[in-house]
Amino acid sequence: MPAIYFGLLALFVYIWLKQSEKAIDTKRNLSGEAWTVTRLNDTIVSIPAALTNETAIIIGGMYMSDEEWMVNQIPEQIKRERCIILGPYTQSVNVTMSEGVKLLNQANRQPQFTSLSGFSAGGYRVSEWYNTGQKIFETVFLLDPALDTETIIKKEWGGEVILTFGSNPMEDLYSQEYAYLSNKIVSAGGIVENIEMYHYEYPSYTFQKYQFSI
Repeated sequence: MPAIYFGLLALFVYIWLKQSEKAIDTKRNLSGEAWTVTRLNDTIVSIPAALTNETAIIIGGMYMSDEEWMVNQIPEQIKRERCIILGPYTQSVNVTMSEGVKLLNQANRQPQFTSLSGFSAGGYRVSEWYNTGQKIFETVFLLDPALDTETIIKKEWGGEVILTFGSNPMEDLYSQEYAYLSNKIVSAGGIVENIEMYHYEYPSYTFQKYQFSI
């Protein structure tokens, strides 16, 4: 019994230290000369010094591609011009949006949403949330996303969607879902890029190429 107790205590201390380290790293490493990064629970927000309300939302993926890693995939010019709300794939888009808006309101910003992006497992979260009837975002990005057939076939997909995919093994895992979604998006006037590259290169590639749509 004591061994279990001390094991659980050690686990708790480890998690607490990692969370503290994460908060410190966010403040020290992610803020820049023209933007400040702050956190609420698992949601972080990058707020530019420029007085803008234009706001993008980005959902990260698994492992190394969490919300902090995603900050560094965004072109600096965008971080200077946009408020950016970032959340993990482990929470819904609505939670990320709600916590991000709270932080922006505290900074006297009234968000005007421009785009919603989801990478890998975060792409599933975006596809889960997506509804063409909700005209909140001008552009929706799906970056080498994880997808679920039952989720995507229940929806109509609009021309505001940009899908980039083609990595190994994601294309093999989701070949049917990518084929179905590509057809729907192109038919609606959206953009699909099937381009082979390393899985973790998709956010940087897409954000650079379509930065004026973020």
